[in-house]
Amino acid sequence: MPDQIWALGGVRALGLEARYMNVLDVHAIGWVATRDLAADSVCKLVGLASRFDIARLGRLAACWATLRAAVADDQYAAGFAARLMQPRRVPLSTKSVAALGAFVQELTAAAPGLYSRVALRERCLTRAVQFLGSMLCGVALAHYASPATPSIGAATISFFVAAFWSLATAAQLFIAYRIVGSLASQKAPGPQLEGDDDRRRPLGR
Repeated sequence: MPDQIWALGGVRALGLEARYMNVLDVHAIGWVATRDLAADSVCKLVGLASRFDIARLGRLAACWATLRAAVADDQYAAGFAARLMQPRRVPLSTKSVAALGAFVQELTAAAPGLYSRVALRERCLTRAVQFLGSMLCGVALAHYASPATPSIGAATISFFVAAFWSLATAAQLFIAYRIVGSLASQKAPGPQLEGDDDRRRPLGR
C-alpha cells in the first residue's frame, strides 16, 4: 500500500509540508498522467512503442485510487462550504501528501522519460513556447480580420483556443515539475530519476 511505502518520512521526503499542498496539485498531476496515458494508448494503436512500463500500470492505478480516497476524506473533513466554494483549495492532510508521494514515485518509475525532472521541465517550456506562439499568431490575425475574410476570423479563434490550452497544460506540467523536483532533491527512497543529479535544488512554491 502507498501508506506503507511512505510511512517513514513520506511528507519529509516530498520536501513540502501538508499545509502547502491542496487538491489542485492532485488534479494537475492527475490530468498530466491521464493525457499521457491516453496519448500512449493511441501510439500503441498505430504500432508505436509504449512509453510506460506496462507491468507497473496496475500498481500505478492502485496508488491513484488510494490518493483519490485520501483526498476525498480531506474534502469531506473540510466541510460543505469549502467543498462548494473552493473545492480545489482544500489543503491536503499528511496522509494525502504521503499518498501523493507514493503516486509520484510510482509514476516516475513507470515512465522516467516523461516524468523525470528534466523531462517535465522541457515539456513545460515547450507548452509555454506554444502558448506564446499561438497568442502572437492570434493577435496578428485578429488585426487583419474583417467581415470580408471570415476564414481569418475562424483561424484567429483557433489560435486563441490553442493558446489557452497550452497555457493550462503548461501550468499543470509546472506543478508536476515542482512536486517531482522536490521529491528527487530530498533523496526519497526508490529508483533514481532519469536526468536528475545531486546538484539540483528543490523548487519551492
